[in-house]
Amino acid sequence: ITYAEEKLAYEVNDITIVTPDDVSSLKIYPEEDLVTLVTCTPYMINSHRLLVRGHRVPYTEELAQKEANAEQRQWWLNLMILLILLLFVGSLSLFILRVIREKPIE
Repeated sequence: ITYAEEKLAYEVNDITIVTPDDVSSLKIYPEEDLVTLVTCTPYMINSHRLLVRGHRVPYTEELAQKEANAEQRQWWLNLMILLILLLFVGSLSLFILRVIREKPIE
């Protein structure tokens, strides 16, 4: 998490599914440095809330390197998806042009 230009690292220690009106799992513990991600679940139904809680751990150079590697992998993955999509669209276009050219004129 980036907060005020400082990077903070958290390690997940609890995953809970609750109803939307159940806020008991969102207690504040002043003596602990915790973060909770709240999102809707299950997908497209959204009847419950998924709470992912983590406690703070030191942000080390190793974590920074893992983050950089993940960003680089994501960039390459996006590039590969784009290239495959362009190849598919190009092949489909050539196929359609070939079919149109070979169609006899009546």
